[in-house]
Amino acid sequence: MTTTAFRLGAACAVATLAMTLGACATPRDGHPAGEPIAAPGAPIAATRAHPDLPFPACEGLALPRGDASLYKDEPRYGNASELSEAVLAWAEQHTGFEQLWLDREHHGWVHAGFSGDVDIEALQVEVAQKFPGEGVVVVGL
Repeated sequence: MTTTAFRLGAACAVATLAMTLGACATPRDGHPAGEPIAAPGAPIAATRAHPDLPFPACEGLALPRGDASLYKDEPRYGNASELSEAVLAWAEQHTGFEQLWLDREHHGWVHAGFSGDVDIEALQVEVAQKFPGEGVVVVGL
């Protein structure tokens, strides 16, 4: 590689980094980067993914929740990555699986979202047997 080609590549990398960092620092809907848009537990605020798009993103939506009786004070997770991977492997074997997420309002419990003609209660029984004592909830979407 020639010195000129190396310098050109380095300049492109620096320019890309500068543009990326600049985009992260740009206020979005009056909220500086890093400032939370909504308080925990509040519905997700209506924001536009891009000002030119004709529709708001996630307007008035809250995270789907499971049956309130399923939630306990323990266990508490900071980052349930190993459990999430195991639950994902289990969930992907079932029809109707859509998405996995952590619910920070319920101590970081793992949620597996299913849609369509699925028996949520039966899946919850199965997941409780597969992961005894763990914070895993099956949610209908």
